[in-house]
Amino acid sequence: MTHTTLSDLNQYFRIALYPGASGTVYFLNFLKSFAPELLKKIVGIGDGDASKNGLEIDGLEIFSLERLPSITADVILLNTILHAPEIRTQLEKVLPGVPVIDVNSIEDYLHSVSSYSKLAQENPCKLSDGDLEKELAELGEYYLSIPFGSKRFSNSSKAVFTYELLNFLDLPESLEGLDVFDIGASDGFYSFECEARGAKSVTAADGFAWSDEKVFNRFLRTRELLNSNIRYENKLVEDYEISEKPEFDIILALGLYYHLKDPALAFRKFHSLTRSKLVVSGRIVVAPFENPLSPGQEAPYLLYNNPACQKWMANKTGLLTMLSAVGFRETEVNFELITPGNPVGSIVVTAYK
Repeated sequence: MTHTTLSDLNQYFRIALYPGASGTVYFLNFLKSFAPELLKKIVGIGDGDASKNGLEIDGLEIFSLERLPSITADVILLNTILHAPEIRTQLEKVLPGVPVIDVNSIEDYLHSVSSYSKLAQENPCKLSDGDLEKELAELGEYYLSIPFGSKRFSNSSKAVFTYELLNFLDLPESLEGLDVFDIGASDGFYSFECEARGAKSVTAADGFAWSDEKVFNRFLRTRELLNSNIRYENKLVEDYEISEKPEFDIILALGLYYHLKDPALAFRKFHSLTRSKLVVSGRIVVAPFENPLSPGQEAPYLLYNNPACQKWMANKTGLLTMLSAVGFRETEVNFELITPGNPVGSIVVTAYK
């Protein structure tokens, strides 16, 4: 990934963002605080979903691909990893010759949001810059960002989002004396972060991502590079049983529930395994549906969205209802984001036992 700085963007006079989704909201908030002069250069937001045409985010109009040339942008800042190669191809057709820059490559932005991370403030990797660069070249692109200290990061398709989500989790600065379970750990960032915050023990588990030997070996090598002592289990949620004895104080289930065969059963397992709380993040459906049994109230629901990958999707009411139904006494919405025209939003919920 070619890196960019905010100073590099000063050469442009008419900046367009793409698409009209959560990543654009995060970036606009960053610019308000750290680069208001660039904010003044943004002339609009593009999006491939024509139904969003004419809607607004923070007062900036959303333009369909067909209308995007009308704002005569001299650069596009791309804020998504979903279908990024296809999006670049589409943008090249409608705006030939206009550069497209990945927002994840803007160093100032990454350094700013990584300040939420205790791990990023330390220097856990003792390799020289040159040796680490060789290691990372062999390991390839990570899903989550991993900070190796001294403003050195893995190449990641979700670099900025890794730290934005960390902020929304609202974890205590100190986890001293606590046992943490990170299920669906992927590259392990949140596990390593909890270790850096002083957790008594951290267990990372992933049976899906780690079924790919390359991904699993990358996690193991990252653990070595960070001099980490976290435990790990190459297991799926389905491999765990409902327990009579809770083992963990905090369970992290991030971006997980909608990939599972049975989300409600998974939440029941997590309820049995935690002494204190479960933190859930993921997507939610935002389309309203009135409860026919309680007129005027929104119905809780869980949609079977994509049988090919066992992907479910709940609305907020449905997600909170599931957590309550399996025994959690209280739920708190830490963060919720719905952008104009999108049928799907993002949420972070803490469920207390």
